[in-house]
Amino acid sequence: MMIRRALAFTLIAAPASAGCANFADGSMSSAPPAYEICNGTSCDSVLLERECANVHGHLTQWGGGWARRCRPNEPCEWTWRDRAIRADRARKITVRQLAD
Repeated sequence: MMIRRALAFTLIAAPASAGCANFADGSMSSAPPAYEICNGTSCDSVLLERECANVHGHLTQWGGGWARRCRPNEPCEWTWRDRAIRADRARKITVRQLAD
């Protein structure tokens, strides 16, 4: 019984850890995938820099300053060069992975 309580406490109290792929720091053994990000008027060809996910959300960062943060049950938030993109403009953003 004590072991079960200790295990339950450990699982409940343990912080959620993120799984990340970080291409920007050179720790990945493969080349970063290429993407095309379009905002309704223009498109950027960029490389994936970082992608992290856990139960609290998902963060993706690309070259050129693009970033998207998604949380459960909320609309995704977009930024460009650390500036928030309004929701009406963010709805026009499309992301497409380019062929290897």
